[in-house]
Amino acid sequence: MARIAVAQTALMAKGGGAGVCMTVLEAFQSDHDVELLTVARPDFSALKQ
Repeated sequence: MARIAVAQTALMAKGGGAGVCMTVLEAFQSDHDVELLTVARPDFSALKQ
């Protein structure tokens, strides 16, 4: 299991860079130790809609 850090300035609304970032996180989470690095705390419930 590899440790992977994904850096994204902010995850405020789904689409564009936020959508790509969420796809990357979902793709790696089952086989790797994934850490998300952001400037502001993401609202994951809003991003899942």
